[in-house]
Amino acid sequence: KMQSRCTPILSILRHAGSQHRLTTLAQGVRQLSTFKTLTATPSETCAEVLNVTLNRPEAHNAMNITMWREVKQVFEEVNLDESVRTVVLRGAGKSFTSGMDLSVFETLGKELMSNQCGGRRALLARSYIRFFQDCLTAIESCRVPVVASIHGHCIGAGIDMICACDLAYTTDDAVLSVKEIDIGIVADVGTLQRIETLVGGRIAKELAYTGKNISGQEAAAMKLCNASLPTKEEVEATVQDLAAGMASKSPLVLSGTKETINYARDHTVAESLEQVALLNASLLMNSDLGKRPKPGKTFAPLPGFLDASKLD
Repeated sequence: KMQSRCTPILSILRHAGSQHRLTTLAQGVRQLSTFKTLTATPSETCAEVLNVTLNRPEAHNAMNITMWREVKQVFEEVNLDESVRTVVLRGAGKSFTSGMDLSVFETLGKELMSNQCGGRRALLARSYIRFFQDCLTAIESCRVPVVASIHGHCIGAGIDMICACDLAYTTDDAVLSVKEIDIGIVADVGTLQRIETLVGGRIAKELAYTGKNISGQEAAAMKLCNASLPTKEEVEATVQDLAAGMASKSPLVLSGTKETINYARDHTVAESLEQVALLNASLLMNSDLGKRPKPGKTFAPLPGFLDASKLD
């Protein structure tokens, strides 16, 4: 009789899909899931801004397997939630994130080495890497803008994470580093693919080849972050104000603009012009055209992305 050979880590990753559900409230607003390693709560100053907070402060928000899974899940749920128009991504405690939790390397190493076939080990390793990649690509592909609010440490996978965000603001004294080279691996979940667009090729190589620490001020100067500010409180206030401003815009146009900018990064000018022509051909006849929201008013929400789990 054949038995499942699914490894413990792979079981956790697959478990994420079965747990990915939303609860629809009587008012028609969706309630996000409850998470173990992060929180997702509306901003106190603007209900249409969602604050996603990495919440392992005792470990400087090191990213264990559960956190990776939940980062992917929360941004997938945002795509289904018509009430969310901007996301602020931040860290609880003294750091944004110290990067990959070392327990992940230990667990994956044991599981990989338990397989005697080199080819099968490689295939399994690739599936893990693709899972981690997908977790952060969920931030980039989220239909609403995502703004990173950085303080303390932003190391290794933290750089992968902020490179997937639309905007990033940091404290002057934050410590940022593309650290993978110092632990013997090639950065493989997004930094090397996204950072060159932000800072340029030579700066990207300097950061990746040396693994050196840079300050928040340096990160802003090289355009890895939009700006640096003296204190965590100032960064948070700036980010919340910025996110609320974006949330007041037409969600239809905001989502389309994000899609167009991201598309242009990966395609030729000709292809990108064709993409935006097709997009605007479908969007120009919209009810938001020519309107500005009045005080106390807002644009109509977008319908949530199709939730295939609700189909018969």
